[in-house]
Amino acid sequence: ESSGKQVHFRLFERYDLRPSSGGDRPTYDQLADECRVPTTQVTNHLAWARRAFRRNVLSMLREMTGGEEEYRDEARRLLGLDV
Repeated sequence: ESSGKQVHFRLFERYDLRPSSGGDRPTYDQLADECRVPTTQVTNHLAWARRAFRRNVLSMLREMTGGEEEYRDEARRLLGLDV
């Protein structure tokens, strides 16, 4: 909240973390209506939130793993990333 990214997080939460009760993801247009932003902003905000999430997960993995090989294996397994 202190960074002013509440809308970014809300969109990330609604689209990537907690889809609607029926299990279907809302469309970007639906999210734009909910958050009162243009659809292009939904795309940009989600991209920012996903990068921030990835950065935080990788930082935590770096701290939790015992070495570079384990870190890379875990990043690949959890996020599908080659780091």
